[in-house]
Amino acid sequence: MKPKLSIVIPVGPGDEAWRALVPLLHPLADDSEILISACTNPPADGPAWLDRPGSPVNWLSSEPRRARQLNYGIQQSQGGMLWLLHADSRPDAKVIEAVTTRLKQSEDRWFYFALAFVKDHAGHPVGPARLNAMGANLRCSIFGLPFGDQGWLLSRTLFDRVGLFDTSWSRGEDLEWVLRARRHDIRPEPVRQRLHTSARRYAEHGWLRTTLDHQYQTIRMIRAARRQHRALK
Repeated sequence: MKPKLSIVIPVGPGDEAWRALVPLLHPLADDSEILISACTNPPADGPAWLDRPGSPVNWLSSEPRRARQLNYGIQQSQGGMLWLLHADSRPDAKVIEAVTTRLKQSEDRWFYFALAFVKDHAGHPVGPARLNAMGANLRCSIFGLPFGDQGWLLSRTLFDRVGLFDTSWSRGEDLEWVLRARRHDIRPEPVRQRLHTSARRYAEHGWLRTTLDHQYQTIRMIRAARRQHRALK
Protein backbone atom coordinates (compact mmCIF):
# COMPACT_ATOMS: atom_id res chain seq x y z
CA MET A 1 0.00 0.00 0.00
CA LYS A 2 1.35 3.41 -0.95
CA PRO A 3 1.87 5.89 1.89
CA LYS A 4 -0.39 8.92 2.14
CA LEU A 5 2.50 11.21 3.02
CA SER A 6 6.10 11.43 1.87
CA ILE A 7 8.35 13.42 4.21
CA VAL A 8 11.44 14.61 2.34
CA ILE A 9 14.40 15.88 4.38
CA PRO A 10 17.45 17.25 2.54
CA VAL A 11 20.64 16.77 4.55
CA GLY A 12 23.89 18.58 3.83
CA PRO A 13 27.43 17.28 4.42
CA GLY A 14 28.25 16.90 8.09
CA ASP A 15 24.70 17.73 9.18
CA GLU A 16 23.59 15.53 12.06
CA ALA A 17 20.36 17.39 12.89
CA TRP A 18 18.22 14.72 11.18
CA ARG A 19 18.97 12.31 14.04
CA ALA A 20 16.85 14.41 16.40
CA LEU A 21 14.15 15.18 13.83
CA VAL A 22 13.16 11.71 12.63
CA PRO A 23 11.99 10.34 16.03
CA LEU A 24 9.60 13.31 16.30
CA LEU A 25 7.88 12.06 13.12
CA HIS A 26 7.06 8.66 14.65
CA PRO A 27 3.33 9.47 15.17
CA LEU A 28 2.99 9.73 11.38
CA ALA A 29 4.78 6.45 10.68
CA ASP A 30 1.66 4.40 9.84
CA ASP A 31 0.68 6.71 6.97
CA SER A 32 4.01 7.99 5.78
CA GLU A 33 7.46 7.34 4.44
CA ILE A 34 10.49 9.37 5.48
CA LEU A 35 13.14 10.03 2.87
CA ILE A 36 16.46 11.46 4.00
CA SER A 37 17.96 12.85 0.81
CA ALA A 38 21.63 13.35 1.61
CA CYS A 39 24.74 14.08 -0.41
CA THR A 40 26.61 11.37 1.52
CA ASN A 41 26.29 7.65 2.09
CA PRO A 42 24.40 6.38 5.15
CA PRO A 43 26.46 6.80 8.34
CA ALA A 44 28.14 3.69 9.70
CA ASP A 45 26.94 4.62 13.19
CA GLY A 46 23.36 5.34 12.15
CA PRO A 47 20.46 4.82 14.58
CA ALA A 48 18.92 1.36 14.76
CA TRP A 49 15.71 2.58 13.12
CA LEU A 50 17.64 3.53 9.98
CA ASP A 51 18.41 -0.06 8.98
CA ARG A 52 15.52 -1.87 10.68
CA PRO A 53 13.49 -4.04 8.25
CA GLY A 54 10.13 -2.45 7.56
CA SER A 55 11.26 0.95 8.78
CA PRO A 56 9.52 3.88 7.05
CA VAL A 57 12.87 5.70 6.95
CA ASN A 58 14.87 5.53 3.72
CA TRP A 59 18.32 7.01 3.15
CA LEU A 60 18.85 8.34 -0.37
CA SER A 61 22.29 9.30 -1.65
CA SER A 62 21.83 12.31 -3.90
CA GLU A 63 23.97 14.86 -5.66
CA PRO A 64 24.83 17.88 -3.49
CA ARG A 65 22.80 21.12 -3.28
CA ARG A 66 19.41 21.29 -1.67
CA ALA A 67 17.44 21.72 -4.91
CA ARG A 68 18.87 18.46 -6.28
CA GLN A 69 18.33 16.66 -2.98
CA LEU A 70 14.72 17.80 -2.74
CA ASN A 71 14.03 16.85 -6.35
CA TYR A 72 15.58 13.41 -5.93
CA GLY A 73 13.68 12.73 -2.73
CA ILE A 74 10.39 13.79 -4.30
CA GLN A 75 11.03 11.72 -7.43
CA GLN A 76 11.71 8.63 -5.30
CA SER A 77 8.68 9.16 -3.07
CA GLN A 78 5.24 7.58 -3.42
CA GLY A 79 2.89 9.58 -1.22
CA GLY A 80 0.03 11.69 -2.51
CA MET A 81 1.06 14.47 -0.13
CA LEU A 82 4.55 15.88 0.34
CA TRP A 83 6.00 17.42 3.50
CA LEU A 84 9.31 19.15 2.82
CA LEU A 85 11.23 19.59 6.07
CA HIS A 86 14.62 21.03 6.95
CA ALA A 87 16.75 18.79 9.17
CA ASP A 88 16.75 21.55 11.81
CA SER A 89 12.95 21.45 12.10
CA ARG A 90 11.47 20.25 15.39
CA PRO A 91 7.72 19.64 14.92
CA ASP A 92 5.74 19.30 18.15
CA ALA A 93 2.48 17.45 18.81
CA LYS A 94 0.36 20.38 17.57
CA VAL A 95 2.19 20.47 14.24
CA ILE A 96 1.89 16.69 13.85
CA GLU A 97 -1.85 16.95 14.57
CA ALA A 98 -2.20 19.71 11.96
CA VAL A 99 -0.48 17.52 9.37
CA THR A 100 -2.72 14.56 10.24
CA THR A 101 -5.81 16.72 9.83
CA ARG A 102 -4.74 17.93 6.40
CA LEU A 103 -3.94 14.41 5.23
CA LYS A 104 -7.68 13.74 5.45
CA GLN A 105 -8.38 16.50 2.94
CA SER A 106 -8.40 15.62 -0.74
CA GLU A 107 -7.98 19.10 -2.24
CA ASP A 108 -4.83 20.10 -4.06
CA ARG A 109 -3.54 22.65 -1.56
CA TRP A 110 -0.27 24.03 -0.27
CA PHE A 111 0.27 24.83 3.40
CA TYR A 112 3.10 26.32 5.42
CA PHE A 113 3.64 26.78 9.15
CA ALA A 114 4.43 29.81 11.25
CA LEU A 115 8.13 29.94 12.14
CA ALA A 116 9.66 29.90 15.61
CA PHE A 117 13.20 29.29 16.85
CA VAL A 118 14.23 27.10 19.78
CA LYS A 119 17.39 25.82 21.37
CA ASP A 120 18.66 22.61 19.82
CA HIS A 121 20.37 19.61 21.40
CA ALA A 122 23.69 21.47 21.29
CA GLY A 123 22.19 24.32 23.30
CA HIS A 124 22.46 27.04 20.65
CA PRO A 125 20.55 29.99 22.15
CA VAL A 126 17.58 31.62 20.46
CA GLY A 127 18.40 35.22 21.45
CA PRO A 128 17.46 37.86 18.88
CA ALA A 129 16.60 35.15 16.32
CA ARG A 130 13.07 35.57 17.68
CA LEU A 131 12.99 38.84 15.74
CA ASN A 132 13.83 36.94 12.55
CA ALA A 133 10.92 34.58 13.15
CA MET A 134 8.60 37.56 13.65
CA GLY A 135 9.90 39.09 10.42
CA ALA A 136 9.43 35.84 8.47
CA ASN A 137 5.85 35.48 9.69
CA LEU A 138 5.11 39.10 8.86
CA ARG A 139 6.61 38.66 5.38
CA CYS A 140 4.33 35.68 4.79
CA SER A 141 1.20 37.45 5.97
CA ILE A 142 1.88 40.49 3.76
CA PHE A 143 3.58 39.04 0.70
CA GLY A 144 2.75 35.31 0.84
CA LEU A 145 6.41 34.28 0.57
CA PRO A 146 7.06 31.31 2.86
CA PHE A 147 10.57 29.85 2.78
CA GLY A 148 11.49 26.18 2.99
CA ASP A 149 12.18 26.22 6.73
CA GLN A 150 8.44 26.73 7.27
CA GLY A 151 7.67 23.13 6.38
CA TRP A 152 5.79 23.10 3.10
CA LEU A 153 2.94 20.59 3.05
CA LEU A 154 1.39 20.18 -0.39
CA SER A 155 -0.24 17.71 -2.72
CA ARG A 156 1.90 15.93 -5.27
CA THR A 157 -0.50 16.96 -8.02
CA LEU A 158 0.00 20.62 -7.18
CA PHE A 159 3.78 20.22 -6.98
CA ASP A 160 3.84 18.55 -10.38
CA ARG A 161 1.90 21.47 -11.86
CA VAL A 162 4.66 23.87 -10.84
CA GLY A 163 7.55 21.47 -11.48
CA LEU A 164 10.79 20.50 -9.80
CA PHE A 165 13.05 22.93 -7.98
CA ASP A 166 15.43 24.82 -10.26
CA THR A 167 18.85 23.21 -9.77
CA SER A 168 20.67 26.22 -11.23
CA TRP A 169 20.07 28.00 -7.93
CA SER A 170 22.75 27.30 -5.32
CA ARG A 171 20.41 28.79 -2.70
CA GLY A 172 16.97 30.33 -2.82
CA GLU A 173 15.40 27.47 -4.75
CA ASP A 174 12.38 27.74 -2.44
CA LEU A 175 11.84 31.42 -3.23
CA GLU A 176 12.13 30.80 -6.97
CA TRP A 177 9.56 28.00 -6.67
CA VAL A 178 7.12 30.28 -4.81
CA LEU A 179 7.34 32.92 -7.53
CA ARG A 180 6.94 30.27 -10.23
CA ALA A 181 3.87 28.91 -8.46
CA ARG A 182 2.28 32.35 -8.73
CA ARG A 183 2.43 32.06 -12.51
CA HIS A 184 0.13 29.05 -12.11
CA ASP A 185 -2.12 31.04 -9.77
CA ILE A 186 -1.10 28.79 -6.87
CA ARG A 187 -0.90 30.46 -3.45
CA PRO A 188 0.23 29.02 -0.12
CA GLU A 189 -2.08 28.85 2.89
CA PRO A 190 -0.86 29.50 6.44
CA VAL A 191 -1.24 27.06 9.31
CA ARG A 192 -1.34 28.83 12.67
CA GLN A 193 0.72 26.21 14.50
CA ARG A 194 4.38 27.15 14.90
CA LEU A 195 7.04 24.91 13.41
CA HIS A 196 10.09 25.21 15.63
CA THR A 197 13.55 25.14 14.16
CA SER A 198 17.05 25.40 15.60
CA ALA A 199 18.75 28.78 15.91
CA ARG A 200 22.04 27.05 15.09
CA ARG A 201 22.91 29.18 12.04
CA TYR A 202 22.51 32.40 13.98
CA ALA A 203 24.56 31.10 16.91
CA GLU A 204 27.37 29.76 14.74
CA HIS A 205 27.73 32.70 12.34
CA GLY A 206 26.50 35.58 14.46
CA TRP A 207 23.00 37.03 14.55
CA LEU A 208 23.71 40.38 12.85
CA ARG A 209 25.93 38.91 10.15
CA THR A 210 23.45 36.12 9.37
CA THR A 211 20.46 38.48 9.37
CA LEU A 212 22.09 41.00 7.04
CA ASP A 213 23.23 38.23 4.71
CA HIS A 214 19.72 36.75 4.58
CA GLN A 215 18.19 40.12 3.80
CA TYR A 216 20.70 40.83 1.05
CA GLN A 217 20.37 37.37 -0.46
CA THR A 218 16.56 37.52 -0.34
CA ILE A 219 16.41 40.83 -2.21
CA ARG A 220 18.97 39.61 -4.74
CA MET A 221 17.14 36.34 -5.32
CA ILE A 222 13.73 37.99 -5.69
CA ARG A 223 15.14 40.27 -8.38
CA ALA A 224 16.90 37.39 -10.14
CA ALA A 225 13.81 35.18 -10.06
CA ARG A 226 11.60 37.95 -11.43
CA ARG A 227 14.06 38.63 -14.26
CA GLN A 228 14.16 34.94 -15.06
CA HIS A 229 10.39 34.62 -15.09
CA ARG A 230 9.94 37.70 -17.27
CA ALA A 231 12.39 36.22 -19.78
CA LEU A 232 10.24 33.08 -19.98
CA LYS A 233 7.04 34.96 -20.85
